[in-house]
Amino acid sequence: MKFIIFLLVFSVQTTSFFSQKEYELSKKLKEISGIRIYKDSVIFAHNDGGNKPIIYVLNLKGKVLHQCVVSNVKNKDWEDITCDGKGNLFIGDFGNNLSKRKDLSIIKVPIKQVLNRSEVKASVYSFQYKSQSNFPPSKVKLNYDAESLVCDGDNLWVFSKCNDKPYSGVSFVYKIPLKNLASNMILRPFSTIKTGKRGWLFDSFTAGTYYKGAFYLSTYNRLIKYKLKKKTFELKKTLLYKKFNQKEAISINSKGVLYLANEKNKLLGPASLRVIKKWINGN
Repeated sequence: MKFIIFLLVFSVQTTSFFSQKEYELSKKLKEISGIRIYKDSVIFAHNDGGNKPIIYVLNLKGKVLHQCVVSNVKNKDWEDITCDGKGNLFIGDFGNNLSKRKDLSIIKVPIKQVLNRSEVKASVYSFQYKSQSNFPPSKVKLNYDAESLVCDGDNLWVFSKCNDKPYSGVSFVYKIPLKNLASNMILRPFSTIKTGKRGWLFDSFTAGTYYKGAFYLSTYNRLIKYKLKKKTFELKKTLLYKKFNQKEAISINSKGVLYLANEKNKLLGPASLRVIKKWINGN
């Protein structure tokens, strides 16, 4: 997502600080919007909408090792990437800032092909939101944007990004069982999460991942850990990031090391990859 940023002063209730390493990313990834660690050895990454439909393979310091073009799709607005633990990557082409798109989809590609080929074809699963009938809807219902795609092994989870006016801070959560993946899916909300009412700059989800039974969702200023109990996402822990920037992608390795990536921003610096240890498995 592209934006002009305004720095604000604010406070949060829960704050945890840990040392971190930072690596500047290639100019090829100046609009990075999704990352996924694979076997603790490489990172799959992609850019935001309007860029080429390329999946990049990075080392753990963010250096580009390989790139693979997804030949049968466009990058209309790729927002997040995840995998199912069974050899497949999934990318959410569902960025929808103005809630007017009618071509939302999730694309699926085999990991082995991405690692070993320069070009791959994807399976494409289109979907619509059951509650949307106007494109775009009124400003009070601009909640059909999403930037977070998470897989728990059995299901894909889509977390909407709140853009409504006045700002409600509500994220709608959609559950898609992997066994039910198909074209022309109609998604109905499974649950909702309310993060706050300070506006999308602080309280909207821009990335997500799953680790050891918990959902980790990121805004530009903090990482929030949730546990799902029936249909309620219970807040368990919050990490306030040391540096405020345009964080669009997160992933966690098998040891609980957090990787997060931010896009290039004229005011906040180049695209970079940060590595934070201890917090996930801390306390």
